[in-house]
Amino acid sequence: MAGRLKWNHHTARLDIHCNSAGAGFVVASSAFCLDEIGDLDCPNPGFRQLAVETLDYLDEDQLLCVFQVTASTSAVVLQLEKSVNHVLLDGSAVRMFLKNLASQAFQEKPLAVIPCHDRRLLAARSPPLVSFPHPEFLKPQLPVLGPPVYGSKQELEIKVFKISSKLLSLCDVEGNKDRVFTLCYAVDVRSRLNPPLPPEYCGNAVLPGYASAKCRHVEKWPLLKLVEMILEGIERMSDEYMKSAIDWLEITKGIPYGDCPLTSLSRLGLDEVVFPWGKALNLALS
Repeated sequence: MAGRLKWNHHTARLDIHCNSAGAGFVVASSAFCLDEIGDLDCPNPGFRQLAVETLDYLDEDQLLCVFQVTASTSAVVLQLEKSVNHVLLDGSAVRMFLKNLASQAFQEKPLAVIPCHDRRLLAARSPPLVSFPHPEFLKPQLPVLGPPVYGSKQELEIKVFKISSKLLSLCDVEGNKDRVFTLCYAVDVRSRLNPPLPPEYCGNAVLPGYASAKCRHVEKWPLLKLVEMILEGIERMSDEYMKSAIDWLEITKGIPYGDCPLTSLSRLGLDEVVFPWGKALNLALS
């Protein structure tokens, strides 16, 4: 959490350099109360204006984790904001970290979870063995010569995982009914691998599942059929398929691909975190 990302020229990938350079801590104040901020239940990219994600003076040596405490001047309310690099943690790992953070706010209370940080558990096999096609990833068109660019100001759209009219409108964008439309969604692999990862594995342990169909079929098929397609994509994630995906990434250095990336937030359990003063009144994502 206090390290930095460094580009490994030998493996052409990012490594977490555990140099104890430090995490970030920001103190802020706001004249607004929670009711004036708006709907906190729906993910809102606009909330990014209210929390610090990067520190400009660090240039490329950016923090992996930044905390911000915002006090409201109009009410006795504290807001805790947390920005973390997805290379470091996935949603389940964020929940573990917040539980541990909350536990240390109590007097003489042990950690809620003893985290497992062994990234070797998700390393590619040697030699890599790709036994499935992986259309859920996009292969780079050019050789990987340097690290990816982070800190972009481009808006990130986050959607709650459910079928809606938004899906149909995306299919109509190009007017090509025979175009293949692909949903891409995160699947936690902790319990799916053989042997399974420790439940307390604290890292990024998600791989993209996918479901694809022609736009004309998405428009005409009943809702149940669309749900079944998504379930088939999840069931596709067998132990061998996931290990094949990890090996494919090791060889190609690709990235997840899909027309509509979806993220399920309802089962992360972030609302279960208990501080000495109670649970959070609201949770919001940006």
